[in-house]
Amino acid sequence: MLLPNKFLSLRESVLGEVPTLFRNISRGITVIDLYKKTQDSFDCIDHFLYALDILYVTGKINVDFSTRVITNVD
Repeated sequence: MLLPNKFLSLRESVLGEVPTLFRNISRGITVIDLYKKTQDSFDCIDHFLYALDILYVTGKINVDFSTRVITNVD
C-alpha cells in the first residue's frame, strides 16, 4: 500500500519506507546498486520503485536517465 490509512500504519506503507531509501542514496549510486543495498527493507521491487518515484516527484533526488545514476538534491 502506498499511503497510510486507518488499517495501515505509516511504517507499513511505502511512504514510511521513503526515509530508509533516502538515507541510503549516496553521491552517484546507480538504481541497481541502491536496490541491492536496500532490498531487505522493501516487500517487493514495486515498493522500491514507488518510494523512488516519491523522492523524484518531490524533488529530493535527481536521476540521470542515460547512466541510471541517482544523486541527492542539495
